[in-house]
Amino acid sequence: MWAELISLQRILWLLDYAACLLLAWRLWRLRLHCIYRFFFLYLVAWVVRNSFLLPLAPDTTAYGWIYLASEPVFWLLHLLIVLELYGLVLQQHSGIASFGRWAVLIGLVVAILISSATLFADFSSPAGKSPVLLYFFAVHRAILSALLFFMILISGFLVWYPISLSRNTLVYCVGYAAYFLGTSLGLLARNILGSDAIRVLNVALLALSTACVLGWLLLLNREGEARTVVVGHRWNPQDGDRLVEQLRSINSSLLRTARRG
Repeated sequence: MWAELISLQRILWLLDYAACLLLAWRLWRLRLHCIYRFFFLYLVAWVVRNSFLLPLAPDTTAYGWIYLASEPVFWLLHLLIVLELYGLVLQQHSGIASFGRWAVLIGLVVAILISSATLFADFSSPAGKSPVLLYFFAVHRAILSALLFFMILISGFLVWYPISLSRNTLVYCVGYAAYFLGTSLGLLARNILGSDAIRVLNVALLALSTACVLGWLLLLNREGEARTVVVGHRWNPQDGDRLVEQLRSINSSLLRTARRG
């Protein structure tokens, strides 16, 4: 069984690598990389890192060091993608978008500080754990937890408020929400369940990542920038006008507060 899982994991990893490379090329060719800049940078960084990891076995020291050294770059890119999503989803409501971006940054700092405080408990555990890894995984948990919270907020906002978005923005947002939420919960499950579940969860996470990238490949195109869609409050469309007016009022209040500041 383990041999089959390892083979499946390798196949999915190669498929994910090829799909990310193709998606980055497609965004560049369609000039969509100018609109979804941090998403494009994330794909390029993912391909570059995996190009170095491709010839290495996962249990080697070189593989581990490349992963540890590059992971902070992906923390930063995840943050920039969440901020980019706030800007795209709320581009017609600049006051709320600005507030949302500041909330993400402040929430991230608070989460890191709280997580750092838990290191005292980690250092009181038996010897043998690397201090570098303790700090690394503490910050990793904090960043993922904070960004997960703000991705849930974005998803909830899209479900509740009937705002107009380009189809590409909706595809980008829904795909990334599914990818990030699934990845975060998978990593949490891996921490809770321990090493026995690592192989199975790695296969599940790779399958999710590959499915999201293939979805973006199929659905992101130039026509999607011109097409607009409205998602929120589909269960009660009659209430939509009131919610849109409420959103405009909140946006105006935040803009006036920003000008006075």
